[in-house]
Amino acid sequence: MNKAFKVLWNRLRGSYVVASEATAAHGKSGKAAKTVLAAAAASLVACGGVSAADSLVVNFDYVKDQKTTKFLSGKGQALEIQTNAGAQKMVDELMAAKSVAAVRSAIAQFDDEKKTAILAGVAGGGNYYDGGFGGLISKGNALSFALPESYKKVIASPIWKQFETLTKENVYDIQEQPEVSKKEVEGGTSIKIGGMVEGKATEPVLLATVGGDRVINTGLAYEANVLGLTVPFSSYKDFATAVVRKGDATIEAVGGNLFGLTGGSSAVNVSGIDVKTDTKLKSAKFAGKSTSVTIDGNVDVTLAGPTNAAGVLLSGSAIAMGGEAASTVTGNSTLNIKSTHDEANKISGMTVGVLGGGLAAATGNGSATTNVQGTTNVKIDSGVVVGAFGGGAALSTELEGRAWNAVKGLKLAGKLTGDNIFPADLGGDVTEKNSPILVNGGKATANSGNISVESLGKSLTVALAGGGLAAASSGGNGGKAEVAVHTGDISITLGDETTPVLDLEHRKTLREETAKILTSLRAKKLDLLLEAIPDAEKNWAGAHVGTVGGSIVVARMPSGVAGTVATASAESGDIVVNLKGGYNVATLGGGMTAALGKLASEGTQAVSKVESATINISGGDNVLVMSGGAAYATADTKGMNPPSSKVLSRSTVLGTATVNVTGGSADGIFGGGLAVDDTAASVSNAIVDVGGVVINVSDGTVFAANPQPLGAFAKGLSDGAPSNGTYVKDTADLLAVGTTKAAIVGGGIASGAGAQATVGDEGVRINLTGGKVEGNVYAGGAATLGGASYVPKAEVVVNGSTVTGAIYGGGLVGSPRNNNFKNDEQYGKASSIVDDVTISLLDGSVGNIYAGGYVYKDSEGVTNQVKKARVILAKEGVFTGTVIDGSGAEDSGISITPAAYAFKNGQTVKGFDAISAQGTVTNLAFEFGGRETTTVSGGTVEFSALKSDKAATLAVGTKEAAGMVAVKPGYANTVEFKVDNGFLALNTDAETARGVLAAVPSPAQAAAYVTGSVDLSKAMLTIGNVDSSVTTDLAVGSNGQLIANAAGETVVTGTTNFAKGSTIHFVNVADAKDQAVKLQVGEGAPVTSVDNVLYHVVKAQDGNSYTFAQRSGSDLAAVGLDGFSHVGFLASVTGAAATNKGAQFVSSFLDESTAGVHNGNRAQQINAAVNLAAAAGVQTAAIDGTMTAIDAAGKRISLANEFRDGGVLFAEASGKHFTMGGGSNFGEIKADLGGLIVGGEYTMKDWTFGALANLGGGSVDGRGKNAGVKNDLDYYGFELYGAKRIGMFNLGGQIGYLTSSNDVSHKTSVLNKASVDADVFTIGVKGEARFDLNETTRVVPYVGVNYLRVGTDGYTTSQGVRVGSVDQNLWSTPIGVMFAGDLRSKNGWMWAPSVDVAYIPIFGDDTVDAKTDVGAVAHTSMDVWTNNVGRMKLGLKVQKDNLGFGVEAGAAAGSDNMTEVFGQVRVDYRF
Repeated sequence: MNKAFKVLWNRLRGSYVVASEATAAHGKSGKAAKTVLAAAAASLVACGGVSAADSLVVNFDYVKDQKTTKFLSGKGQALEIQTNAGAQKMVDELMAAKSVAAVRSAIAQFDDEKKTAILAGVAGGGNYYDGGFGGLISKGNALSFALPESYKKVIASPIWKQFETLTKENVYDIQEQPEVSKKEVEGGTSIKIGGMVEGKATEPVLLATVGGDRVINTGLAYEANVLGLTVPFSSYKDFATAVVRKGDATIEAVGGNLFGLTGGSSAVNVSGIDVKTDTKLKSAKFAGKSTSVTIDGNVDVTLAGPTNAAGVLLSGSAIAMGGEAASTVTGNSTLNIKSTHDEANKISGMTVGVLGGGLAAATGNGSATTNVQGTTNVKIDSGVVVGAFGGGAALSTELEGRAWNAVKGLKLAGKLTGDNIFPADLGGDVTEKNSPILVNGGKATANSGNISVESLGKSLTVALAGGGLAAASSGGNGGKAEVAVHTGDISITLGDETTPVLDLEHRKTLREETAKILTSLRAKKLDLLLEAIPDAEKNWAGAHVGTVGGSIVVARMPSGVAGTVATASAESGDIVVNLKGGYNVATLGGGMTAALGKLASEGTQAVSKVESATINISGGDNVLVMSGGAAYATADTKGMNPPSSKVLSRSTVLGTATVNVTGGSADGIFGGGLAVDDTAASVSNAIVDVGGVVINVSDGTVFAANPQPLGAFAKGLSDGAPSNGTYVKDTADLLAVGTTKAAIVGGGIASGAGAQATVGDEGVRINLTGGKVEGNVYAGGAATLGGASYVPKAEVVVNGSTVTGAIYGGGLVGSPRNNNFKNDEQYGKASSIVDDVTISLLDGSVGNIYAGGYVYKDSEGVTNQVKKARVILAKEGVFTGTVIDGSGAEDSGISITPAAYAFKNGQTVKGFDAISAQGTVTNLAFEFGGRETTTVSGGTVEFSALKSDKAATLAVGTKEAAGMVAVKPGYANTVEFKVDNGFLALNTDAETARGVLAAVPSPAQAAAYVTGSVDLSKAMLTIGNVDSSVTTDLAVGSNGQLIANAAGETVVTGTTNFAKGSTIHFVNVADAKDQAVKLQVGEGAPVTSVDNVLYHVVKAQDGNSYTFAQRSGSDLAAVGLDGFSHVGFLASVTGAAATNKGAQFVSSFLDESTAGVHNGNRAQQINAAVNLAAAAGVQTAAIDGTMTAIDAAGKRISLANEFRDGGVLFAEASGKHFTMGGGSNFGEIKADLGGLIVGGEYTMKDWTFGALANLGGGSVDGRGKNAGVKNDLDYYGFELYGAKRIGMFNLGGQIGYLTSSNDVSHKTSVLNKASVDADVFTIGVKGEARFDLNETTRVVPYVGVNYLRVGTDGYTTSQGVRVGSVDQNLWSTPIGVMFAGDLRSKNGWMWAPSVDVAYIPIFGDDTVDAKTDVGAVAHTSMDVWTNNVGRMKLGLKVQKDNLGFGVEAGAAAGSDNMTEVFGQVRVDYRF
């Protein structure tokens, strides 16, 4: 439905306007003039509308019928675009165009014969603009006749003819709503592009397509000279325009070529431009206040099939040429790319330039904003995508010299004047004034919520960013351009299980073709790029080149005039990049910034901030992975000496930059980002910083980076000053496979004087728990050409990975051209600094370890500093290299924690200040590596070699921890030794050293052992606290001790000094024979001692040697051996004669160092060692248990009882405590025993017969000299007894058996234990007589004889001492008297108190003669029972009817210090 329009006077606006014929005319009449302001007409997109049926098919016939190819509108109805045009033809003509006219011709392409047409300005909703701008482009404008011929040529151009058609047939809503404050439109929009028509695919070519609405607000007012009169055609209007569409905007393209595709709506605002001329067009003024568009819903765009798209603004666009423009999407924005290459089309299935968050562009001091309130989703399933951003773009540039370049081919005669004038080639004189509208770019902001970007399947991407693009350019005088991009969290996924991985040949061609294309682009040629496109997907499907997790930020200010500002910033939440498959090259976790300006300019700032950045590698091949950001700065150095820049490019990860490798492969992982400073300034202009770095490798393979192919892109290498190519080439050479083999670099990379790469307080942590690393690992960062990399702390943990290369605690520094730039020494001062680093080897395998970093050869003036380094070896075999080098750190230490660690032959430890061990370290070859002192502490460290080119000191122990060191023969004579706290053994191994120290009775705080030839004439040995004035070769302080091997042909060469309180202890004296220890000792010689008390020291008269002799006679008493009966046996099991474990154990009791053994108890301790059973009371406890049973049987048949015919059942519980021994042959013991006796008996007239069972157990402990001995025992036995009473006399007898089980032990410096069984057979008789003193009191004297046969089984102790079985025969003859009485109570209870007093002599084998075999045989005798015992018992029995109870308590004492207290309770029942 077409409308007719005419020019009418509008009273409200005070100007002529274009109006519908249906509108009433008011005021002045006449034809309206027509004119154009060239600059505005060329830079704005006009709008129109289409009213059609519910489904509008736009094909060539429709376009021909409409007489226009421009600004078709769906107005919320579905559009189906089925036109055809030649995109290649358009591209070819554009590349060949030399003028604006040629450009216009290229983008028209209306051909009735070929039925082709290029559509421009299609909108799924409506095309809206203000009335002033509508009047400008209306047909029949009265100004047309008043313009000069040069301008009429413009009117006749194809573009203007399209305006004429447009205004005649398609414009609506101009007069009806000239000042739209807010227009709400219900319903969504839909555009389908391409598809099959009559079996043939259509190929539309679309320019500037909008899925939603396009709104242009210019507020245009202009005047013209008509017949000598100045006629106002539109009055100045400063108003706001807003269009809100409630619904979704959808675009689906299945074919065609799309240039400038906006998924949402587009807002254009023009304001602040005031032009005056001396032509017929007197003046024009643009004053649009603000324009906003909103999609109150979702935006969905799908690019499928052979579709090509360039410039995809997914969410919308806002362009402010002055004033304000805003675009908002309240829901989600989704872009699905499923395009495929069509062999029939040279270029197909390609998408170039995607802005997921839309476009916000500002110039002329305008303000533009885009907002995506929901989630932005970009999913690429197939096709080739170049230059895609998940977020939006915020762009700002000045009008002066920038925006006008696009229209400078338009020419007008006459002179332009005014405050705000375009300084373009308009064919007349130009007057320029530095007005804000020309020099200020304005402010642009692009806001997005969370963003998800996926490139899966066989897609190919180049230059993909999860965030947005912020670009500010301010080239005017004092102008300002400010842009900002904000996003929420960002997720990027590259590849899946279906994504192919490029083979080596295609990787090579990718590198080569990319280098050629870049060279071509530098020359502003597109031919090579266009040639590569057709085969790109086929050759390189699955490749993703140049992926940035965050945003790309660019600030440019070439003028450097004071007050000029170009600031660009971007902020994002947490960023996660998932690399699941394919071939991924150059992946960056953070944002990328670039600042370009004059050195003196303060306002050039490009800043990116992200909360955290994580890259997860689970598949594919991944080349050059960097979890931080990147920053580049450059500036013009002309006229500045020295250069002093205020340009700033900074990329920051506020939290942690993380790389997790769980599969696939990676060629180079870099943690801290990349900074390149090309400002030639001494201050920092390019900065990358991260809060911390975490790199986890649990599976997959990390290869050494191979950045050298980047050298193919490096151009303009120069020795005068570094170029961009120099930074690339030098950094690539530093990290090259052939030199540093850098597989993992924890810190950042800084190149160029002033470049900074900094890791924050969280530091660097590299966890290698699985997989493989084929290359070197660097905890620090890299620096070239004056850059500075800094890491405060770092930790590298190998806990399962295989690292074929080395681990460096520092970073990398220097480069091939480090010292080439003599005119600026800053370029030669690159630095890589790590304050504190720890390298822990827990599991897996790794090659060499270097505490410091790597310096490129011949790089002078650089700094590679590691202030403090610690290497921890937690498991033997993890270190498989040849060297662990601590010399590269200012303060370095190595800690070796396993209980046992043996270095392999050929492995060297070098240059550590401190060596600590928790266990025993053997075969350690050590080089001092320039260290003056190395301190050893903790466990035992055995040095197989000690090397130093100059004087160096090996110190043993610290104030906090002692150390033990063994040094094998062959150490360098330049090494001095100092023992502060611990033990040093020279010319021996660790095992011998530990044995020696263990044999020292009271080792001093500082001790040293010498054996063999020890030449101290060129190096000192200092033991303990030695006064600084002492300069002798050997100096022993008051808390020091020298230990010498008596049997090692020991010769100590050099002068000596022994302080008061120092000692010399000799070991192996039993094997010394005729050997002497040669040691120069002057007057006041120290106290001497030996390791075997059978020997004593004999000092030579000249005081320079010591010999050794065996003790005899009275000398034995001095060392406590006079109480041992077989001294000859001891001499046969000491020294070299101690050939087995048992002999060595027995021999240890002759060593003063044995714990718990001293001269006062030595004999008894040896007795316990050779006859543990006797010392632990095995026989004593068995005899005592048997005596308990004998006493119980004797009480049952005593005449003190009242007998009556019948049976009795009884039970008796007893407990006792006794001590015994302490003499020369009887080890003192104390015993606590308890037992239970149960039995029964039967009485018939004068006869009584019974039986009882005896059960018990307890413990026996050694005391006094017998301390350390213990016996835990159990016993059980039985007794049979009987008695015949004859008047006042009684004759009784018993026979019994008992067996015992004993767990015996002896604890000294070691634990000796055994299990021993013993048994006792007994038989005895007892005679009694009874005398009644009255009716209730009686006295019973008695005498008995008991025989005990005691047998002890042979046994072997845990220390190898074999003891034979032993039998003993004992006789006891108790002689005593019992007093008893009866008292009957009124309630029927009978009370019977008793007193029993006895003397018990013992005869027979109370001494055990044992045979002990430890290679040599010893016969020893030990007492096990006392000879005489006196005993008294008090008892009370109560009886009523058949039930009786009894208690008894007593005490005993006897020879051999025997004392005993005991108690019993019993119960019996008669029947």
